[in-house]
Amino acid sequence: MELNRYDQVTVGMWGRGYAAVVARYGVNPFVDAAIAAVVAGLRRHAEARALFRGYEDDADPDYQLIDSVLPDRPGDEVLVQVRDAAFHIRWLQLNGLSV
Repeated sequence: MELNRYDQVTVGMWGRGYAAVVARYGVNPFVDAAIAAVVAGLRRHAEARALFRGYEDDADPDYQLIDSVLPDRPGDEVLVQVRDAAFHIRWLQLNGLSV
């Protein structure tokens, strides 16, 4: 799939979010569950291109879901990174790639 520059930057941001979450938490069942919960909702996007529209949608429900799963009150930065990590994983799934 050919991406414009804006979409390339967005995909890169998702990857950096994933890397930041892994660097911060390593293997953590709560973080993994939060990411999996958001990915489950992202399955409504059956095409990779649709993820970009989904990313621009209201993020508050995703943030509330993540906040409800993580045991400590994460800051805004963590909420964004976990959501980005979920979009990264869904992007990989839709493009036949793996983490």
